Amino acid sequence: MRVLYRKPSNVALLQHARQGGSGYFEFAVVAIIFAILTGVLLNKLQYYQEEGERLAAAQVVTSLRAALASRAASLYLRGNEAEIASLAKQNPMDWLDRRPANYAGEFDAPKAGAVAEGQWYFDRSTTTLSYLLNKRGYFGGNGAKRLNFKVKFAQAPSNITNIHEGPGPGGVTLEQVD
Repeated sequence: MRVLYRKPSNVALLQHARQGGSGYFEFAVVAIIFAILTGVLLNKLQYYQEEGERLAAAQVVTSLRAALASRAASLYLRGNEAEIASLAKQNPMDWLDRRPANYAGEFDAPKAGAVAEGQWYFDRSTTTLSYLLNKRGYFGGNGAKRLNFKVKFAQAPSNITNIHEGPGPGGVTLEQVD
């Protein structure tokens, strides 16, 4: 039996040349898909960074509110209601067992650039605790640059049933201010 060898035709050669690898069109499609996926990934990454900053700031504020409530309750139970009002003039960070790692300290009317972004600081001149935003997009666009908190003292109204007792105990809160 004899096997005949046939020379390939020109059509077969052209098909073989086209199937040799990917062309420019396939490369462009892959590059576009990669660019779209990278854009989506970067957008999600920014969202998670902003969400992380928001949650970290909220956790510090929650800890400060708990420490404030503990201080006020302790003063009230010891019969030192008059000292509760003095909490409004104190640095709330002093009430924590351990200050946050991003606490810059106390300042008297700090100038721009004195505190880095993403840090807490206490302004003694206004008795305001502030957080300088690192990721401004989540907190209301580029306009908001910092979150300010102040301890406020609220005097409770007099006990109506017994006028001679005097005013009741006051309350303190840590509120966000503009």
